[in-house]
Amino acid sequence: MEIAQENIKLYGYKEPLMRFKDGFGYEGALLMNPVSSQVQCHFCGKWFDTLGPHINFKHSLTAAEYKETVGLLPSAALIGEKY
Repeated sequence: MEIAQENIKLYGYKEPLMRFKDGFGYEGALLMNPVSSQVQCHFCGKWFDTLGPHINFKHSLTAAEYKETVGLLPSAALIGEKY
């Protein structure tokens, strides 16, 4: 399911949407800019083509740890649509 809100797409969410209390976006949903195809980091709010290297180097988390912390499914891709 996908919705657009203020030029942002939400992927993989379940209602009700709950803000991620420790940063940006929503628990269990990945925010993507449909123009640039970048995805937003839940912790710092910055936008990236792919989150893997960023969360590892800047937040010292593996992809699995990040997904668990922000409520994403283990199968969720941490990349924008164009990738």
